[in-house]
Amino acid sequence: MNQRKLRGKLRAYASSSPQRHLTPSLSIEHSFELFLEAKIGEGLRDRTIQDYVSHQKYLTEWLVEKHPDITLIEQVTPKILRSYITYLTKEKQHFSGHPTKSNQAKNKFGLKPSTVNIRIATMKAFFNWLVKEHYLQLNPTENIKKQKVDEDTIGAFTEEQVSLLLDATDKRTYIGFRDYVMMQFFLQTGLRANEVASLSEKDLDFKNKLIILPGAKNKNRRTRVIPMGSKMLCLLKELIAENEVHFPAQEIIFLSNYGGPLTISAISDRIKYYGNRAGIRGGVRCSCHTFRHTFALNFLKSGADIVALQRILGHSSMDMVRKYVQHKTEDLQEAHKKYEEYRIKTTRNLMRTSRHFFP
Repeated sequence: MNQRKLRGKLRAYASSSPQRHLTPSLSIEHSFELFLEAKIGEGLRDRTIQDYVSHQKYLTEWLVEKHPDITLIEQVTPKILRSYITYLTKEKQHFSGHPTKSNQAKNKFGLKPSTVNIRIATMKAFFNWLVKEHYLQLNPTENIKKQKVDEDTIGAFTEEQVSLLLDATDKRTYIGFRDYVMMQFFLQTGLRANEVASLSEKDLDFKNKLIILPGAKNKNRRTRVIPMGSKMLCLLKELIAENEVHFPAQEIIFLSNYGGPLTISAISDRIKYYGNRAGIRGGVRCSCHTFRHTFALNFLKSGADIVALQRILGHSSMDMVRKYVQHKTEDLQEAHKKYEEYRIKTTRNLMRTSRHFFP
């Protein structure tokens, strides 16, 4: 009897687990500072850190306005976060507080599902970390799901639209020539806007006609190699020569008229400017991403391999590459026409074979 009790006691002791110690309640501000310090220590990119800061600022400002009594991180509940997501979806003003956007651009409310999902992702990262580090016992984002997103409908420029955009530049001026080279560069390489903005002479291998982007400039942190054509190489050399005349100390290739690197926003604004100047309206968006789509679509239409396209675009997933390849109706009609011609030819050959064996 005593032995059985002893065994029972041992089993009860073995099955119990030590209680985890939870840090006393933290303010929302302090908990985010701890999170940010950890992420900086993990070596996340500056862009990612900036996104964390700006997204947290949006949430904090909303809490101050709608729930001023909530100051501790443990007071943030799933219900409150879902209310915030509803606000982003229905009520958030576009470009509120943005100094350069027109009132017309700001006269829209409710963010796109893809934008809302980015905010949800950063919230989840924040609260997941707090739970993992035992600053919180329950995760308020655990059952919060991302919104459904319609299939990307960004199209590609037609050959005529490309010509209109390039012709809209005034190549007699430094700015016009720079923009001409920049749009040609987008079309020839499929690079992202941030990659074009940070491109320097060190990234160019003129001898082998290659762009070699180091891991620090790529999303997946892997070195990426992009081939260049001879004409593109000549244009870059000409622009670099212009830069050396006006801004000899700069190694960045695409510069503002003051000599500093072009920002992503400035590049985007220039493309929109030329889109308006060329009269391109409706059906396609004049953006850096549309140039990337155009490159991808034309690359494959030329008969190139989709795996090569994946490596040039710098995507780890083939699913991401497929999003860029959205054939227009005319392309599908042309493909179906070729299929019809093939089917008719095959049918005729089959009939000839049948007559040969069965006269």
